[in-house]
Amino acid sequence: MVGLFTEDGRLVASRTLGAADLQGSPIVTALTVAPGRYRVRVAAIESTGRGGAADFQVEAALGKAGPMALSDLVLGLSRDGQFRPKLEFGSEASVMAQLELYGGREGAKVGAVVELARSLNGPAILALPGTFSPTGDPDRFLLNAAVPIGALPPGDYVVRATVAAEGQPGGRVVRPIRKVVR
Repeated sequence: MVGLFTEDGRLVASRTLGAADLQGSPIVTALTVAPGRYRVRVAAIESTGRGGAADFQVEAALGKAGPMALSDLVLGLSRDGQFRPKLEFGSEASVMAQLELYGGREGAKVGAVVELARSLNGPAILALPGTFSPTGDPDRFLLNAAVPIGALPPGDYVVRATVAAEGQPGGRVVRPIRKVVR
């Protein structure tokens, strides 16, 4: 079970995962809540009855880029035509960076740069343009970029995405990435 609790301990959203939800790795689910700070609790019980739980803090909020809003940046792999979130990378040639952009209009002049760096504000190791794709919602778009990591040595990095509409202030979202030896 996954639950979101307010700072005063009130459960505001939850989901019980079934056997079909638990196939594959990582296990992914989504909960809808109002913007704010929350405690996420994930609890599980194995077939022998032993259980455990893990808690961590999250802030549910969208970033700003002028009149547009940005989701958080998610990293993963493209497999069988689908995006699969992943937290740690090894021998993969590239990582897919993806975020959602809200409030945009088709045909609007919006640009995006996705960078890979060693630190939050350090110099970029590489920079590449993001690609926008429409969704089923008229004001929601996906931003994608394939970030090459195959030649990188193992270590910790950050992926930064900066988005701006022409004549408007830009916004930036950042996600750490770890490359391990495999």
